[in-house]
Amino acid sequence: MKQHFQAAAAGQRQLTVVDCGAGVGRVSEQLLLHHFNTVDLLEPSRHLIDAAQKNIKAAIASGTYPKGHAVGHCLCQGLQQFVPEPQRYDCIWIQWCLLYLTDDDVVALFNRCKAGV
Repeated sequence: MKQHFQAAAAGQRQLTVVDCGAGVGRVSEQLLLHHFNTVDLLEPSRHLIDAAQKNIKAAIASGTYPKGHAVGHCLCQGLQQFVPEPQRYDCIWIQWCLLYLTDDDVVALFNRCKAGV
């Protein structure tokens, strides 16, 4: 990952991350958008995705992030249904939401995610 960040800093690479269980977008807004060019939001609740888009749009308008950093896809689905596009992501961020899945669902998610990075 360090090499990816170095290449991005040198303008040689565009980095993309998906924030799984994005909620209202705090992690995307306060961490991920500072380091990744594109942040996809994955959240099963439509009203939380809408809130995240609103919060992040306001933060982007304030000039908080490096130029060109933005929200990409907003995926309204659960982790059980998430199938990442092959090789789309440099990072798949999963925080505080795996505890809601069964062990079998977590293993299946990780197996699907391998194709996405």
